Amino acid sequence: MGRQWRDIDIRSAAILISLLLSVWHILGNPVPNTDAFDYVRTAHVYLDHGVAAAFQWYPSAAYPVLMGMLSQVTGINLILAGQLVNAALFTVLVYAFITLVLEIRNTPRVALIAAVMILAFPTLNEYRYYLIRDFGFLAFILLGAIELTRYNKSNANRHGIGFIVWTLLAVLFRAEALIYLPLAPLALLSIGSSNWGSKLRALLKLEATLLALTLATFPILSLLEVDFLGALQRMLAVYMPFLTNSVAALSAQNSPLGIAIFGEYAANFSGQYLWAFMLAGFSTILLIKLVSGFGVPILLLYLYAYKRSSLEFRDPALRVTLAYMIIAFGILLAFLALTRFITTRYTLLFCLTTLPFLVLTIDSFIEPLQRSTRRKLLQGVLGVLVLFSVVDAHISFGDSERSLDEAVQWLSENTEQGDSVFTNSNYVAYFSGRVEGYDLINRYISAEDISNTSFGTIVVLTTSRSINAEIEKSLEFQRIELLAAFPTQDEPEIVIYKRLGN
Repeated sequence: MGRQWRDIDIRSAAILISLLLSVWHILGNPVPNTDAFDYVRTAHVYLDHGVAAAFQWYPSAAYPVLMGMLSQVTGINLILAGQLVNAALFTVLVYAFITLVLEIRNTPRVALIAAVMILAFPTLNEYRYYLIRDFGFLAFILLGAIELTRYNKSNANRHGIGFIVWTLLAVLFRAEALIYLPLAPLALLSIGSSNWGSKLRALLKLEATLLALTLATFPILSLLEVDFLGALQRMLAVYMPFLTNSVAALSAQNSPLGIAIFGEYAANFSGQYLWAFMLAGFSTILLIKLVSGFGVPILLLYLYAYKRSSLEFRDPALRVTLAYMIIAFGILLAFLALTRFITTRYTLLFCLTTLPFLVLTIDSFIEPLQRSTRRKLLQGVLGVLVLFSVVDAHISFGDSERSLDEAVQWLSENTEQGDSVFTNSNYVAYFSGRVEGYDLINRYISAEDISNTSFGTIVVLTTSRSINAEIEKSLEFQRIELLAAFPTQDEPEIVIYKRLGN
């Protein structure tokens, strides 16, 4: 029996567990994220007008097109279709992560640690029910890393082509994947290589193949009437205003930003170092976000295990993974410098390309642990950290669907299709069928937004401290009257008002 268990490919079990976890998250979090409705709108564009129109509407349309295709074939609604696409992409991600780690150190114990790590990593798994394109992007990026690792070991053309194809598929989900095409292969020339000449030839061959495949892709996209270059240009155009403003702020002689930071007098002396000040500040913000992305338990485990183990960076697979991690960090820093903000979700790529090192350090740490006098204590601590991560990743305390559904039901029974409805909830807007621009809803509204609605408009709002303050202002000036609130017995989560005349 023990032999049979050892012969089981842990990736098969991990894929099954991942599917079950996805079902768990779908059932426990029926209210989709706000971004979901942008993808739903794009999927509707695909269903109504085709692939080319979808990419014209939304440059990274691969994910919503998959949603639309699944909905078209099965007849299920687009929200559920997106969740099922997510579940499938997540299994690819789980498989790719474990496989990448096994390319570095192929043992059953490493496979098990990698499976536990990817299935219990909180920052990744808490997004399972989100309708986002990140899972496809991450899955195909890691598949590309696997192929580049194998190409680094064998110089086989099929692995070079595999790296290019998988990375190009990742580009369809997020444009940042393009950065990996020219930069990631530079890992082939890592310092210390004993056959530097052959690695250089392998790199040049791979870059030539990349150029040929890229040129061959354009006619195929043209046949599908997909303007890839136009879509790419629109993706990059989003960042141009940020870049222009940043350059203007840093290069101006008397930059308002420099004056705001240093003061009018000190800016005369310190203004020329504004770029260094900003870089240090952005780096600090990024560090804090990365700590948040990993989570304190995993970081503590990482630091302790790393002190007790050692990694050999001469391994080709380890060097490729390190290159992917460095590029991911560069993408994060560039994004933060351009936009001056970053969310924890954007750190997922860096976290995932760093986790293989954690898997390997834990594996190296376990061997001497077996001989340690504190073995049981350390095993207990390790078990608690894993349990904490599992609970953090998969136990949700998210939005209540009942109040939202009650509000949707109320609108269905008390309003007509043409009635004017104003809401700050995408869910209410979409499922009630009363708001045409359900993907354009703003969660953060003001009393002025309410006063700008026309007489008789039904105002449906999800409550929060800031929203309640705006409602109080409108009530004070008798602009609205309460019609319903849900839940009816407890503190309201959804309130419905009618707009009165001024």
